[in-house]
Amino acid sequence: MSDGRICIAMSGGVDSSVAAMLLAGEGVDCIGATMTLGVDADEENVAYARQACSAIGIPHEVFLMEDAFESQVIEPFKASYAAGLTPNPCVECNMRIKFDAFAEMAHALGCDMVATGHYCCLEHGSSGTRLLKARDPRKDQTYFLSRVPLSRLTDARFPLGGMTKREVKRIAEDSGLPCASRTESQDICFINGSSNDFLKDELGMRPGRILDADGNDLGGHDGAYLFTEGQRKGLGVALGYPAYVIGKDIERNQVILGKMDDAMNDSVKLTELNVLSPDLVSGTRCQAKLRYRMEPVACTISVGGDSAELALDDPCVRPAPGQTAALYLDDLVLGGAKII
Repeated sequence: MSDGRICIAMSGGVDSSVAAMLLAGEGVDCIGATMTLGVDADEENVAYARQACSAIGIPHEVFLMEDAFESQVIEPFKASYAAGLTPNPCVECNMRIKFDAFAEMAHALGCDMVATGHYCCLEHGSSGTRLLKARDPRKDQTYFLSRVPLSRLTDARFPLGGMTKREVKRIAEDSGLPCASRTESQDICFINGSSNDFLKDELGMRPGRILDADGNDLGGHDGAYLFTEGQRKGLGVALGYPAYVIGKDIERNQVILGKMDDAMNDSVKLTELNVLSPDLVSGTRCQAKLRYRMEPVACTISVGGDSAELALDDPCVRPAPGQTAALYLDDLVLGGAKII
């Protein structure tokens, strides 16, 4: 496949810098571009990415995306929590920023494709484009890409999909890239400190009550929006048994706790279904990852338009509405959807 000119989204970290080095080493015509998002790390990210591009010998651009990031990621994040949902901002950023607004700016510069440092694989063949899990299962990031439209993935490149993190780190160190010793961030980029503190500052304290499944008052809380369905830790009450959040009433500002049996679900409803493979049809046996850090669960899917329902082989602790479900057929990503 002819790549044409490629724009590499560069955060200034090891992964995107090595992705750029690999593409440039293939003789691909490429440029690096760093987004400014209105976050504290913007200046540092730009500096590291610029240094990496200089070392690699490719041009570097800065895309000013503060307004788009605010309107497409941060504001929906706050609104979702206020509505009682638990969104994943990294999934939303990939959908609305990296593979949408960023891609449009790259195309305006004459680039044909976008590349990132995500750990995942793409196959382009006569039957179309397929998104596959990365070689390194510990770093696989297909969960975060499962809701990106296939039309956007068709014009993407992921140079790190066949590599392990250790191999990528070694390349950066051996090549003397400035970012080789940079600490990798694991947090939400626009939040300094805890998510709960950020939400309290943005949405305000909303004291309410914690109840059990029978309506008995168990104590108080600072806002029902701070709790996640299926949550077990940090509930603020001690009941003498493992308790889970089994429901929230946002209008009454109440959180409902129950025992493990109360928290188990054998079906999951989905909306905004993003189909990445023609194999995603009603009756398909597949695996669903209902949170990023969990093992996929076996299920059967029923599809109706952009909605779907998963019948789980074995019940699991209920997933949080607003989170993403990524759907797999072994290593193939069938698609993704929002949990309701």
